[in-house]
Amino acid sequence: MVSSNWSNCSIGLVSRFLRLRQKRFYSNIGTCISDFAITKKGSGRGCFIELPDFIPLQDSILVKIPSSCEIYGKLNKINAISSDSKVQNQTLVAQESVGSAGFSRIVTGEYPVNLIMASPTPMSNIAVVKIDSGENDGLYVPEFDQNVLCYSGDLMLRNHNQITGYGVVALAGRGPVYRVILKEDEHMIVTSESILAYDSQVQTRLIRLQSPYRTPNAIYRFFSKYIQRYYDQLLVKWTKSGKVFSKIQGPGTFYLQTQFVPGSRRYSAKELLEITKSKA
Repeated sequence: MVSSNWSNCSIGLVSRFLRLRQKRFYSNIGTCISDFAITKKGSGRGCFIELPDFIPLQDSILVKIPSSCEIYGKLNKINAISSDSKVQNQTLVAQESVGSAGFSRIVTGEYPVNLIMASPTPMSNIAVVKIDSGENDGLYVPEFDQNVLCYSGDLMLRNHNQITGYGVVALAGRGPVYRVILKEDEHMIVTSESILAYDSQVQTRLIRLQSPYRTPNAIYRFFSKYIQRYYDQLLVKWTKSGKVFSKIQGPGTFYLQTQFVPGSRRYSAKELLEITKSKA
């Protein structure tokens, strides 16, 4: 079960889901999904819980859900569903809406079910991340509502961007997604919009790349001392015209997406002040 503070709603039947006969499915790039009708064994309940299998298919994902299991995802991204060919005239799944971001709780009954879910952005890559963490660790996804396609397991969503517990998450990145592992003495400077997700070991902070010319310390101290009440406003205005990046310090792992809109992120005045007073 996924723990969260979302309110419980009554479970309704997904009447628009179609039962499909066993056959091979082909994507628009010619990829053969030969095992779409082969369902997952085991159950989502009991002593030995089986998690769903998340199988990336470039810009979509094949989800194999065992019986008596639940996942959280967006119903409007499901474009195919299949179950055992012996199942006749029975409800395959039930669903209830949770939260305000379009996520639904999808629950299987006595029989396992397979789904194909499309990414919210075309030509994106799906990254599947397994999580096994304590309540203060886990995975951070800055744009959770937009970049998480589905997830399952005993997971807790904290502060709208941190996932903790035990389970599996499917991330939908813009363009090719790269998993970057940093050692303790390594760091990278990247555009903030390119960060898809990162684990709790990684340290991140905003910086502005310094120009070759820097204000001498004496002048810096003079302005700071005598015009302090105007100083922060000047720094914010100055920083807005510069290039803002994120510095990622190891050790740890983060996921980098390669197609994004530079400069699309908006920063608060507090963040801009922190940028001006930090060093790369």
